[in-house]
Amino acid sequence: MKARHFFADILILLIAAGAVFFAGWVSFWIKPGTCAVMTSKTGGIYPEAVEYGKFLWRWERLLPTNTTLAVYPLQGLSFNHQVSGLLPSADVYSRQIDGGADFSYNFDFRVTVSAEPSEILRLVTEGKITNSEEGLDAYLEMASEKAAQLVSESLLEYTDSTFTAPCVLSGREVPSLGSDFHGLKVQSVEIKTLKRPDRDAYEAAKKIYKAYTEELSSAVKDRAKSQAAYMAESDSNMRQLEQFAELLEKYPRMSELSKSGDLAQVIGQLKSIH
Repeated sequence: MKARHFFADILILLIAAGAVFFAGWVSFWIKPGTCAVMTSKTGGIYPEAVEYGKFLWRWERLLPTNTTLAVYPLQGLSFNHQVSGLLPSADVYSRQIDGGADFSYNFDFRVTVSAEPSEILRLVTEGKITNSEEGLDAYLEMASEKAAQLVSESLLEYTDSTFTAPCVLSGREVPSLGSDFHGLKVQSVEIKTLKRPDRDAYEAAKKIYKAYTEELSSAVKDRAKSQAAYMAESDSNMRQLEQFAELLEKYPRMSELSKSGDLAQVIGQLKSIH
């Protein structure tokens, strides 16, 4: 009887220990391709993401209703983006070419981006995503839009005419994506349509316009100098006339001089006096 009770007690202890172990085994509840952020009433957000295949046991799970697990998918999500517009001052520069030129661009992208578990944890901790899958999806969509913009900027600088669409670039093939996304991963950028302006024609038109504006600026400066000299001379003549009027008022006999000689001669004689 004692042996039977002993084994019964051992069995009960093993069952209780198993139940405790199972209750605190957080990573057991994580499915492949996902991670989770654990939040507890007693400790707040746990400082590590809970990942599938990485064992994690936490005592906080032993308290009923103490913890919540927000589960996030790790697979990449794909988003479509269109980037279009004109090169800077395109309307002005196009007029420098006979018949005009089209300096517009248009790109259609499909960007696939995913988040590392550590980045998901950071976003939750900083309050940048407030719920599970929907909040992460919205954040990844914003990141994919930024990636599309960066790729379009690279394509506008890329002058190799053999580069055509459709094609797919990996994240490593676009250097500008490396330092801008931290724990996010741009898995691929599919370029579905590609319309780029003639960059060589744009640069040529830009040089023509620059030369034209420099010539125009030089002409304006010369004109301004000439006008300033004329205004200075006019101002000088006006002051001399004012002095002459004062002399006439002071010496009435000089009025005969103003009647007999022309104004230029009078001013000339005044200049010789000074």
